[in-house]
Amino acid sequence: MFKYFILISYIFIYLFYIIHQIAPLLFKIRSFSFPLSFFTTGIILYISFKNRKNLNKTFLSLYTFSLIFLLSFSIYKEVHFNRIKQNILNSNSKDIQRIGQHIIAGFTSWKEVTQLSNKGYIGGIFITSRNVKNLSIDEVRQNIFSLQNVRKQNGLPPLLVSTDQEGGGVSRLSPPLLLQKTIGDSLTNSEKMESEIVKEFVEIQSGELKKIGVNINFSPVVDIYSKKSDFMDLHTQIWKRSIDTNPLKVSRVGLLYSNFYSDNRILSTYKHFPGIGKIDTDTHFFTAEINTEIGTLMKTDLVPFIDFINSDINGLIMLSHTKLTKIDAIYPCSFSEKIINSFLRNNLNYKGILITDDLNMGPTYYYGIGRASLLSLNAGVDLLLIAYDKDQVYYVINFLLKHKDLLSNEKLSQSKNRLENIFNFLSE
Repeated sequence: MFKYFILISYIFIYLFYIIHQIAPLLFKIRSFSFPLSFFTTGIILYISFKNRKNLNKTFLSLYTFSLIFLLSFSIYKEVHFNRIKQNILNSNSKDIQRIGQHIIAGFTSWKEVTQLSNKGYIGGIFITSRNVKNLSIDEVRQNIFSLQNVRKQNGLPPLLVSTDQEGGGVSRLSPPLLLQKTIGDSLTNSEKMESEIVKEFVEIQSGELKKIGVNINFSPVVDIYSKKSDFMDLHTQIWKRSIDTNPLKVSRVGLLYSNFYSDNRILSTYKHFPGIGKIDTDTHFFTAEINTEIGTLMKTDLVPFIDFINSDINGLIMLSHTKLTKIDAIYPCSFSEKIINSFLRNNLNYKGILITDDLNMGPTYYYGIGRASLLSLNAGVDLLLIAYDKDQVYYVINFLLKHKDLLSNEKLSQSKNRLENIFNFLSE
């Protein structure tokens, strides 16, 4: 019986792999997982036939058929994805440019992202540690400036070059850039004035980013933390990254931080709306819910965001993938029309740039990354962040092309105007 258990187990493992073959979950092993699965399946079939005398004939027939079917489906998925990718890269489409200007793309290869950037098929890039590994500051700067120069020659808007350089554990460009403590840690037990500490912190951080051509930083973290998260939270860990537990202090420091960034012609990003400091699960994998009354949030977690909205500081707000159940119990903030359009745009009167958190995260990917992107843009989001798994960029572009008749021309036109405002700001 054990041999049957092993053979059937492989079927389920292989099925799991095929379901997630082009999903972010398996991105880190994607480069070798397909040939490995092909080879492993061949070995399993060989062993099964070699020992066919010891196996039930009906079982062997069904098992062989199942494996061949799964293998064929896996090959189809691989071929289908590569066809989508090549069709996009080899095309010359105004429709893709219209869609792509709203995409901030992660990447692994400078060569591949150059193709997308030069055609105007993306509006920006997200640079992280994998993109600067073993590169000097000069080499990174040269890569970015080359992209900007070609876009200028091609009559395209400036490339939005973003990163996650909060300080502390979330310092995606250190090395080669200088590693700093978090702004919260920098403020702790210091005898200097708060504004002086923040100014010194930002001057160093923004100066380092400006060296290489980054014009958007996904910081500050203005979530109000209340407790340490549980052991399942391996990535979010807001308690390590937040400025403070006091909403007024977080708001005050956030405004100083963003204002100093604005002075240096770099856009800061308030995150993660509506504030996820009280959430103790890992939002990279699980959908979290905020069930607090809106009136209470307006006096606590939303304070930094409201104060930023009421200021005249240039910057972005990043939408988390949490559900704000008192407004919308169905969709996460990142693609909820009730939260984005009705609450943020209309009630809070936010006129600036909205960007999603990475759409590769579990809470949005489960809905379908293409569908989530469509809902986001139609709700009033300006930029779709697709960072971790760069291949999802092609799926999103392909999905939005197929469903372009469902895109709101009014929302896209409004978003284009907002994006032009930040292009003008960055060019001053």
